[in-house]
Amino acid sequence: MAPVFYPAPPDVPRLQYLTTIKNVEEWQNKGSSFSDFLVGRSKTDEGEINGPYGVALRDGKLYVCDLGLLRIHVIDFVNNRYSVMGTPDQVKKPVNIAIDADGTKYVADADKKRILVFDAQDGFVREMGDPEKTSPISVAIKGDELFVADALAGKVEVWTKDGRPKRTISSKGAGPGQLIRPSGIAFGAEGHLFVVDQELATVKEFDVEGKYIKSIGSPGDRPGFFARPKGIAIDSQNLVYVADNQWDKIQIFSPEGQLLLFFGEPGAKAYGLLTPTGLAIDATSLGFFRKYAAPNFEPEYLLVVTNQFGENKIVFFAFGHPKVPPSETPGTNPAAEAGKAPAAPASPGKAPVTGKP
Repeated sequence: MAPVFYPAPPDVPRLQYLTTIKNVEEWQNKGSSFSDFLVGRSKTDEGEINGPYGVALRDGKLYVCDLGLLRIHVIDFVNNRYSVMGTPDQVKKPVNIAIDADGTKYVADADKKRILVFDAQDGFVREMGDPEKTSPISVAIKGDELFVADALAGKVEVWTKDGRPKRTISSKGAGPGQLIRPSGIAFGAEGHLFVVDQELATVKEFDVEGKYIKSIGSPGDRPGFFARPKGIAIDSQNLVYVADNQWDKIQIFSPEGQLLLFFGEPGAKAYGLLTPTGLAIDATSLGFFRKYAAPNFEPEYLLVVTNQFGENKIVFFAFGHPKVPPSETPGTNPAAEAGKAPAAPASPGKAPVTGKP
């Protein structure tokens, strides 16, 4: 298959589709370096991936929260191994996961209504939180604090890393600095917290103390607007990636909230997206994926997307730049072939930026 780039030529390519994981058995059958792991595994064992949601990638290890199978998959590209993190007693309904600098993992468990803690070796440590007060759906890390999104109460709580509440960001409501149904949360390069509100169909930005800064996007069916936003990831340049679960699109916004690029379309092709939900950005694992990059494309970091439905459970893209002038870079673009403009259109498609106090 010819390389698939976004946006379409003659624009400068910034994203390339790399590869897809459908299930562990599919990786075995590719005859890649995965062909010798999971020897003897039955087709009904843990290697199947059913309803992936939250995802994290660090140092060649991929962690996927599976709502269909109620487990956390671990695909270790370093050692070519597959495992499951935690036991059924420890993990009930994992939704989202965040990895700290020291390798500690924090998992939001919607059934237990707690944050589960695993160490750098993926061993279970403890669970934190009061199910009577908080219903965690997502977690982010900043310094020595945990930021826990509560989907039911419409708020983000700030905890110490041992689970003690410190303060609350926002309150439930439709006001500029309020939330109704937060889902994904992530920190930007400037240290601000970005919260996806699925009910309000917007992304709200706060500082670490909870001061509201602005909103990106609003309900709508045009580029720059949202229908059912869920996952979010932010790169080192403060580019904001948001997965729209209804429109099967990933949209990329500037730090100011302007739409820069959107991509994705449903379909059976390996790069097709169907109800994309989880997003993760990682530069530490590039070495394991460079073999998929086009010769004239230099990846800068990986973008991982999980699809709740369809065959393409986990899709890998690379953000980067061409090594030679764009006119000499080979590739195709499925969005252009389908008559969709992947680059940000004129003003009707720009994301509204509102609410600067």
